[in-house]
Amino acid sequence: MQEFMPEAIEFAQKHTLLTVAWIAVFVMTILSLVKGATQKYKTISNAEAITLMNDKEALVVDLRSLDEFQRGHIIGSINLIPADIKSQNVGKIEHHKENR
Repeated sequence: MQEFMPEAIEFAQKHTLLTVAWIAVFVMTILSLVKGATQKYKTISNAEAITLMNDKEALVVDLRSLDEFQRGHIIGSINLIPADIKSQNVGKIEHHKENR
């Protein structure tokens, strides 16, 4: 181990760009893992979304602007803008809640 540190420092000095790139990739990986573990929502794949919509009758909420929504959207989806959610104006989806 005593031999490793001087060699690592020498390598970093000779290959600065490679070292900086490796550190950046390492930091971005750690940040991605932390973000994934602490987010309040679950990210799902396209296949999982299709399964939920077909088998579980999932409600798809489209958060794009009304113009974008009208240009094309998933059949059966509901358009809500983020401002409506922040102000808790979510009447469009209230009746889709399950009684638990």
